[in-house]
Amino acid sequence: MKLTWDNRFTTGIRTVDLQHQELMEILNALDELELSAAREQSLKQLLAQLKQYVIFHFSHEEDLMERNFVPLGTRTAHLAQHANFARQIDVATQSLLTAFNPDAKAELVQFLQQWLLEHIMVTDMEFARHIRLK
Repeated sequence: MKLTWDNRFTTGIRTVDLQHQELMEILNALDELELSAAREQSLKQLLAQLKQYVIFHFSHEEDLMERNFVPLGTRTAHLAQHANFARQIDVATQSLLTAFNPDAKAELVQFLQQWLLEHIMVTDMEFARHIRLK
């Protein structure tokens, strides 16, 4: 399923929204990539790009929360989700690179898409609300 940005995903924090759009583009590229031996390097590059961008994005959100005095409980829960997601990406990536089959890729993409949309709609909206209230 191709992810398409719409206003439901807008947090009101421009940098965060632009980063979410970039994450969607990376996930769309991963979804569209056909698996074959010739494409293995492309898959590895996309997965590395995803991991690097996730680390960058999470760091940005965490910095925003700290600088804007988002309540500790909200920050702690948010950071725990980030850490858990990063671990899940590592496990799923290893599994996909080992199995290297379309079903494993489809499961990974579906998981990543679902997690991102849910995280934006619930967790990110919560911290963004705190920042917008300041």
